[in-house]
Amino acid sequence: KELSAALKLADKLRKENNSVEVDLMARNVGKQMQYADKIGAQNVIVLGPDEIKKKKAKVKDMKSGKEKSIGI
Repeated sequence: KELSAALKLADKLRKENNSVEVDLMARNVGKQMQYADKIGAQNVIVLGPDEIKKKKAKVKDMKSGKEKSIGI
C-alpha cells in the first residue's frame, strides 16, 4: 500500500518537473536517509502507513532537518 501511494505521488511530482526517486529495496528509514544525503537530495518525503492513513506526507529539508506536513 505504501509503495503504491509513493509511486503515485512520485508520478505527480515528476509531472511538475521534480526529480524523484522511490526506494524499491525496502531499506530502513535510516539507510534511506543516508542514501538521500549521499546523492545530495534537497528534500525527502516520508510516506508510511500513518501518513497514508492521515493523507499527509512528511517533507524533510535535508539541510536544516526541519519537517513539515503536506496533503497527499
